[in-house]
Amino acid sequence: MHKLAVVVTIYNESLSYVRSALSSIYFDIKDIEDVGIFIGVDRPLSEVDPKLYKYLTRVSKIENVKVIFFNENRGLAVTLNDMIFNHCYQYSYIARMDADDIVIPGRFKAQISYLDAHRNVDLIGGKAFLIDDLGNDIGKFDVPKFISLKWGNQLIHPTWMFRRSLFVELSGYRNYAAAQDFDFLARAVSSLKKIENIPCYFIKYRIRNNSVGNEKKLTQLLYKIEISKAFRNKSILLNKVFPKERGFCSSYFLLVEKFKRVNVFTGRLMSLFSLIHLKNYYLLLRKKIVEMGL
Repeated sequence: MHKLAVVVTIYNESLSYVRSALSSIYFDIKDIEDVGIFIGVDRPLSEVDPKLYKYLTRVSKIENVKVIFFNENRGLAVTLNDMIFNHCYQYSYIARMDADDIVIPGRFKAQISYLDAHRNVDLIGGKAFLIDDLGNDIGKFDVPKFISLKWGNQLIHPTWMFRRSLFVELSGYRNYAAAQDFDFLARAVSSLKKIENIPCYFIKYRIRNNSVGNEKKLTQLLYKIEISKAFRNKSILLNKVFPKERGFCSSYFLLVEKFKRVNVFTGRLMSLFSLIHLKNYYLLLRKKIVEMGL
């Protein structure tokens, strides 16, 4: 078996973002033996920027790099499952990475060493520095070492490294429209697998302006609410999660988010009368209480 496969998916990231991300990965693995980089392009070729296509074609000629053009948009879960099951089957460890983030030097060595030394740990994540569209530092994304998923996700997806055997045992990601990573973690913990965060900064995590629209934000919240409920009820392994049909509550949520873009104060005031917002506030509060050890 080979050691590590770094899996990157591309959807709508620009050439400059992709180049920065891949350069940071390649720099960090240059002194590590037995590593492969797998890049999946999840959109029709006709929609791929010609300059990006030319760059990826050139990158694919590097010895330990494989670029897969799927020539359709199938979504993150399906694309990752395809890559990890069908292209990374000879690798023991899988590392996730987004195509607009940047690896902090030393990430992969640290994660490999940790998994090698802790055979009982199946998946690890870490902390991130936050950057904006231009790469400017705008903050930090800290996460707790020990995980409790009752009230929400506590790991940053593109910082993950995990044993491929775990992925096989869980049959990969479920094909959800959002929160596939949260569902994966919930099923892992429910299957008595051990997951942890290492108290190290592993990536620069890019926050893009308007990268998540209101509809996508609503979908993410609906899945988050249902997954956390299923995890607490110990039914996450038994059934797939199906968010409730959208109605007035969803329409009002979208209205509130629209107002928040115009007037933050008015939008936040309106959110106090939004059931979906209130559920999210409750989950965030309970999550914070757990993280503070109260």
